[in-house]
Amino acid sequence: MRAMRRQGFIASAVAAILLTACGSGGGGSDPSSSGNSPGNGGETSSPAQAVTLIVGERVDSERVVTRIDLIKRDGGDAGGVDLLGAEWPIFAGTHHVFFMANNAIKKIDVNGTVDKIADMAVPNMSPADAIPSHLGLVASPDDSRVAYGYPTGSTDGGSYGSRIFIADGDNPPLQIVDQTADPNGFLVPFAWTAEGIWVAHVPYGINAIGPFPANAALMPVIIDPGTGKAGPIRNDCKFADARGVRPSGATVCFTSDSKGVQVTIPGASPRTVSITDLPAGTTVGDLVVSDKGRLALGTATNDPTNGWRYGSLRITTHDGLTTILAGPAGTRPVAWIDERTLLVLMVPSNGLSGATLGTMDLATGKVTQISKDVGAAGILH
Repeated sequence: MRAMRRQGFIASAVAAILLTACGSGGGGSDPSSSGNSPGNGGETSSPAQAVTLIVGERVDSERVVTRIDLIKRDGGDAGGVDLLGAEWPIFAGTHHVFFMANNAIKKIDVNGTVDKIADMAVPNMSPADAIPSHLGLVASPDDSRVAYGYPTGSTDGGSYGSRIFIADGDNPPLQIVDQTADPNGFLVPFAWTAEGIWVAHVPYGINAIGPFPANAALMPVIIDPGTGKAGPIRNDCKFADARGVRPSGATVCFTSDSKGVQVTIPGASPRTVSITDLPAGTTVGDLVVSDKGRLALGTATNDPTNGWRYGSLRITTHDGLTTILAGPAGTRPVAWIDERTLLVLMVPSNGLSGATLGTMDLATGKVTQISKDVGAAGILH
């Protein structure tokens, strides 16, 4: 089983989520356990102050989450939670980070306080198929409910079984989906908006290769959380990864003709952003959209000698229809802090080794370092 988990995954990394918090200090523990200008296992917790924090997700060589770190904006330690062998992904909600531990669904807030939401219900889970990319955990936009999905089995012929549950903290988890034979892949929740729960189809044989490895948003459907009914597969636009869908409903995806990316915000018509002026051999990824529809994306060029090399960012101009270069080479966008500030990852070459997490001021293109050797995954408000 451990050998199977290596299929389709990159080497170990560290991810982080920027939290913006306010209020007085204090914290608690879980009582159940110890450049250019663009114009689950057990866990233990330690207290943290209610300040602007980085939440780091430490992952082992098989992408199993081992710790959630709370880090101050100046790089100082602000506590965290140890996850001893937890295999479920964590999810950054609007005000909390959600995770699975000790057979329970839990959340940690910006003060470092860990609360239990509900005991897990995973009937008929298939241990052989329960690798990290086949497990999904998301929260509703207001953090009041969580949805999680897991595999119940697969066949060599390409038939995939999955179940999806919802938990609200007041009642036992409620099953809303029991798919016994989906030909497209396991059902993996990756986002939740007012439209519903966004669920990817993730089959075996998807390898995390290339400069922007991501398989968390393949062939997405939107499921009604009240009925469990799924809409059609969104083949009209290809979502690069889970960050392409914001809780606000803002989305970004690759157009079907691969000549640009499509940005949509609630209440407005979709618009296409041109990325056709890229140098030969350049690809784009890490699509990150703000709640108001501003776009940032990473670039990489395939060097015949050294492999993929990350370039500067592409940021939408004020008209929102074209992109221009921003920041130094080796910059990868993570999330919008506000409409003029990005959380970014600076990588020295073609990997995460020696990465630096920072913030980019888009008025100047200046990057301010937050922490070394830390990757990044998103932002909370």
